[in-house]
Amino acid sequence: SASPPNQAVAYEMVSSGTMIIQVVQATVPPGDTGTKRACVKLELRDGPMDRQKMKTKMQDVDKAMVLTFNETFEFDVNEEYGGELRLQLFKRKSIMGDKAAVANAGVYVKNIVSYINTNGSIDKEFKLFSKEGQALGGNVRLKIDFAPSDPATPLPDDGGGAMKSHAPTEDEAATRLQARFRGMKTRREMNEKKNKGGVKGAVIAAAAVAVAGAGAMLVRKRGQKKR
Repeated sequence: SASPPNQAVAYEMVSSGTMIIQVVQATVPPGDTGTKRACVKLELRDGPMDRQKMKTKMQDVDKAMVLTFNETFEFDVNEEYGGELRLQLFKRKSIMGDKAAVANAGVYVKNIVSYINTNGSIDKEFKLFSKEGQALGGNVRLKIDFAPSDPATPLPDDGGGAMKSHAPTEDEAATRLQARFRGMKTRREMNEKKNKGGVKGAVIAAAAVAVAGAGAMLVRKRGQKKR
């Protein structure tokens, strides 16, 4: 039976453009002989509630431990480029359809957009990591491009820096950065409403700032407990 079309989780945002991602293929980590079929899940995270999710179809692992997908997806990118692209290689555990993550990796959206702005479209193999942050040896090959909503709007500059995938252990740092971006945006909106005399809107915005700050503290506490 045909698989349902991939859909992004809808949420309100100001888009700076569209990130076009082609999942070309994936290489299963060496020694993982238990993975016979797998898919790649893509998730663009821009906060706890702001997530766009896509996934490829399940494919068979060939003799060279490679899965071939060649599927293309599109994601909206917010105006602050504060999100994170997560990759997960999932395998089928049983005939009942249960799946488990084999490996994963992450790349910051700002790094992707700035790299494309400086060097052109990406065709790269991203390293896969275990849940503990250890490099497993497998990878996912992606072709990525970015189409800005307004070609006249300046894009972030790479500055000659390298772009690479990172381990899940950096998630906490990414979450803090995203919380900071959301807090700054909310404060800016609050100030704009104050200048326009929108007292009620300013009060609501102030409450949102307090919630964003509490979320950042919660992330910090969770990180401390993990240590």
